[in-house]
Amino acid sequence: MITLYSHEDLSRAFSDETLQRGREYHRSGRVRQLSVSKDGATISGSVAGGRPRPYSQIISIALDPKGTRISGYCSCRMGQNCKHVAAVLLHQIEEAAGSAPVSQAPAVAAAGREPVALELSPVVSSWLDRLARAGTAAESSRKPDKALRALLYVLNHRNTCDPQASAKVRLRPVSIRLLKDGRIAEEKPYDPENVARTNIQAACYVTESDVDVLRSLVWPRRADMRSVPDIVLSADKSGPRVLMEALATGRVRYGAADGRALAAGPCVAAEPRWLRSDDGRQRLTFVPATGATQPRLDLVLALSTPHYVDLEHGLVGPIETGLSG
Repeated sequence: MITLYSHEDLSRAFSDETLQRGREYHRSGRVRQLSVSKDGATISGSVAGGRPRPYSQIISIALDPKGTRISGYCSCRMGQNCKHVAAVLLHQIEEAAGSAPVSQAPAVAAAGREPVALELSPVVSSWLDRLARAGTAAESSRKPDKALRALLYVLNHRNTCDPQASAKVRLRPVSIRLLKDGRIAEEKPYDPENVARTNIQAACYVTESDVDVLRSLVWPRRADMRSVPDIVLSADKSGPRVLMEALATGRVRYGAADGRALAAGPCVAAEPRWLRSDDGRQRLTFVPATGATQPRLDLVLALSTPHYVDLEHGLVGPIETGLSG
């Protein structure tokens, strides 16, 4: 039996609490079935949980330059890289070493025999397939899976109770459900603190790129000290960095979850200019340098490096002012 991962890989893929619970399940013989592909890259399992019918798992192991990547999906409510997935992987490691505990039901095929494939019902198989697709569907070049929730980032959400919101650059992580007709429903603010809590299993639609963005939003959230869904991006260098990280996911919207989709745009040369409003007040803005026609500067974001928002073309990028400091 080929094992492509180690205990160290499991420690990186699971929180300490999840891994400990997985050990408890493994040692108590709750792993009922285990099937491993010939190349060791696909693992399926069955683990007895808190209900009469065991939970089913599908796990993929991928090797890349950054190390071993473990993506496990389970029919339990946690969905991804849960204690049941950890129990199956721990069982395989010890089975390969010849020291796996005897379970309460047949588990792995005897040495020298082909592993027994799990017989999943069509409903469970379809459900696990959708979860597996969701693990990659939220990457930057793809749209969220229509059957599952997805994470979006709303820039300057229009529904805010902050009277000074117009002077700030705000980013609101939200989970949504995309309906079959393309409409967005069930928008809910997503707390970035979830990625810092070891006692909370990450939602199955939160990808590795999302984890990076959410971690970058944790400290701005804590610094604000307000219980509001919008997170104000810092005017220092971290603000543009977080914004670019979010744009790289391909899931930034302007004004609302169903608002204009935004992507990273090119740097544009612009000149500062004072404009007089109807009430006689003056405000500082930027206008494209002579000869520059695109992108448009529909909105200027007050960051350490000013950024424009081109709502017509759905672009966000830095503004080169030629000013020092």
